[in-house]
Amino acid sequence: MIPKPDAFSSSEIVTFGVLTVVALLLRYVVAFYSPLFNHDEAGKLQEPPMFPHVMPLLGNVPFKVFWNPVGFIYSYSALWKKHPVRLRAFFKNVYIIQGVKDQLAIVKLPFFFVRQNFVLNVFLYPKAAAEAYLRDNSGARSVPYPGSQILQRNRVDFHIHSFHKSLLMGSGQPILLRRLSRNARDRLSSMGVKDDDWTHLSDFMSIFKSHLTAASIDSFAPALLARHPHFAHDLWAIDQGVLRLWLRVPRFFNLTAHRARDRALDALFDWHAWARDNFCSESIDEQGNDPFWGLSFFRERQRVFSNMDGFDGRAMASEDLAFFWGAHSNVVKSTFWLALEAFRDTALLQDARQEVQSCIQTEADGRLCLDTKALVRQPLLQAMFAESHRLRVHGFAMRCPQRDDICLETCKIPRNSLCISSLTSASMDAEFWGKERPVDEFWPGRFLKRDAETNELKFSLPATQGYWLAFGASPRLCPGRVFTKHQNLVTLALLITMYDCEILAPKEHLVMDTRELPLGTVNPRFKIPVRMRRTKTYIASCV
Repeated sequence: MIPKPDAFSSSEIVTFGVLTVVALLLRYVVAFYSPLFNHDEAGKLQEPPMFPHVMPLLGNVPFKVFWNPVGFIYSYSALWKKHPVRLRAFFKNVYIIQGVKDQLAIVKLPFFFVRQNFVLNVFLYPKAAAEAYLRDNSGARSVPYPGSQILQRNRVDFHIHSFHKSLLMGSGQPILLRRLSRNARDRLSSMGVKDDDWTHLSDFMSIFKSHLTAASIDSFAPALLARHPHFAHDLWAIDQGVLRLWLRVPRFFNLTAHRARDRALDALFDWHAWARDNFCSESIDEQGNDPFWGLSFFRERQRVFSNMDGFDGRAMASEDLAFFWGAHSNVVKSTFWLALEAFRDTALLQDARQEVQSCIQTEADGRLCLDTKALVRQPLLQAMFAESHRLRVHGFAMRCPQRDDICLETCKIPRNSLCISSLTSASMDAEFWGKERPVDEFWPGRFLKRDAETNELKFSLPATQGYWLAFGASPRLCPGRVFTKHQNLVTLALLITMYDCEILAPKEHLVMDTRELPLGTVNPRFKIPVRMRRTKTYIASCV
């Protein structure tokens, strides 16, 4: 008979526990004081130092990110280092890239792999189109990556970026901005707010998710909302559940977003079919647009994508849904925050109104016209735009370099590694931003300086290089940055000129929703009740 081992005494168990804790603490301390700049004996760059963790196998398991993502960003020390670190999480290495110079280097890298994963899951690409997208290893530039065998017509990423750039930064931009200004004026001037008494609204955001979103969609494709008036509402229902769609949470736990996505895809599929059946070349106007497709952007995309392997009508509906969500989610929410900051500060509102007034012209018939080109050059308005984005845009720049190792200033990252950089650590760096006012306070003065000779206010953004990354960094700057600025400032100008607005919510309710994983501009945590009334100023047109 095999003898049973003697039972451990209580003192032995305590001793073992103490030794285990001491060993883990020693491991933590050793990791914490590991060399900051990892070079080998020959001076070659090595991987970043391992961020200390207590659990040897699991490593760092950031559970807080699941219920308080924004709070996690502010409290997790790895995201506030001044240098890159290597994180062990869920049995894998993840590279946290912090420090201004290294962050800039990461932000400038292509994000194709991450975009693929997001777009295919959220917007329900059909299998054949998803496979074609995943096969595309040619990159987004005009010249394919060396070794790529993808046919020119099947270069999905290249064609998507080419169309976006042409519309938002190229020949299509002036037409789009004119349509947006006109539609925003029409929608915002007909909200049903009285001029002789206050009109109460239960949620200030409803103006932006309803009137402004509709104005913007009409700027791209007016026939879409004419055929499917519910599309704008569905777009915001998708936005509300976008993270769960990305993570492929079962339909039952995200039913509202799934149903909204189904309706939105059906609406786009129907609009495409109707436009194809009714379009004729004679309907194209002098600017290249037509009443069926709207901007030529959509008509040309149909022509190019229909020639790609695996892309059918359903795939093109998915790609257009990705475009419409991307063109409205962050843009509309950032416009809301900008207007909220203007209306909550009486002195700031007065100064902003003065700048807008300098851009209003009186026509021969006495009507007022807003000069939008002059508007977007006003120093205070630009500073308000920049400060609003500094405070309200949060998220992670995620990259997965698939071709080569990344050599940063202090270390190197192996290819096929997940790199994450928190943009919040730069935009909320107290040492850089908090010298005159608290870093969490809305203060446009951070972006303003006085001209030494004229004493005029000047908007200054270049000095913030690396600390203001709301639209990325060159050569990977967001092509929608001009569109975003135009919509933000034109909408702000129209609202503060044509309306008075009092914020009825307490100050503690004017905060971001920290429960959602930030993918750019963060939603407000609470509904913001307001009361509004018309002023005596009516803007009849925008140029």
